[in-house]
Amino acid sequence: MYQFNLNFYNLFFTLFITITCIIISCNSINPTKTNFNKFIKKECDSTDYPQLCYMTLSPYASKINNSRQKLCYVALSVTLSATKNTSKIVTKVSKKDGPKLNKTEAGAIKDCIEEIGYSIDEIKQSLDEIKTYKKGFNSMYVRSNVITWVSAAITDEITCLDGLDEAHVRLTTKKKISPSVLRSLKLLSVTLSLLNRL
Repeated sequence: MYQFNLNFYNLFFTLFITITCIIISCNSINPTKTNFNKFIKKECDSTDYPQLCYMTLSPYASKINNSRQKLCYVALSVTLSATKNTSKIVTKVSKKDGPKLNKTEAGAIKDCIEEIGYSIDEIKQSLDEIKTYKKGFNSMYVRSNVITWVSAAITDEITCLDGLDEAHVRLTTKKKISPSVLRSLKLLSVTLSLLNRL
């Protein structure tokens, strides 16, 4: 009987310690994560697309760690991925719908692919540059360069969409292209807003 009670108390004590550790662990992690998310929400509220900004960047909260530089880096990385995906979509549409398009339409889509390519290059340059950012050392120079490249990328993608409109690309084809380009543009806009707060 004594042995049974001893085993029972040992088991109870072990469970108590385990549960206590879990509670302490949760209390130490969750507030930090909450603070990171609050930081991202506050920064995203300064953009033209706060909901898109928060939904896109909050999964990287622990990586961003309340740093505006890291926030901008992640925003650029996500935007680069989205823009590369846009390039793939437009190229695929060009090949699939090509035989149905007239010369003007085909030319506009080809130009669009080229403009998106420029945008990708400018975002890549921005990513490389933002890595060198150091507050109070080269901050103004780096920030200015990155803002210039992101602004140029926005211009490129607007040029792509304007070209489709001017060429009167048929609606069925444009509907396959525009949503992806617009998403990329919105992410670029978000990134530019965040850079302006750097």
